[in-house]
Amino acid sequence: MFEPHVGRVFQNRFSTQYRCYSVSMLAGPNDRSDVEKGGKIIMPPSALDQLSKITFIRNSRQQPRKTETDDTISNFIAFSGEGQSLRKKGRKP
Repeated sequence: MFEPHVGRVFQNRFSTQYRCYSVSMLAGPNDRSDVEKGGKIIMPPSALDQLSKITFIRNSRQQPRKTETDDTISNFIAFSGEGQSLRKKGRKP
């Protein structure tokens, strides 16, 4: 019924700058093997501590934007900005 966070300015923002280093800067080859496959971000424990204290609130009123490209595929723009394609039922590629 009432959402207390609507219209409120959040003061607990996480805004910090870090330096980026090559994977070769990690201590040993065992540490590097899993990281070289990609998709990982290694952060200092202090940053993880700060992030764990922040409350993330997702706006439940947001809806994905739908864009039509042709009559067989619908593209949806996700909240993260990535496009996701969904094939309509009953249609073959």
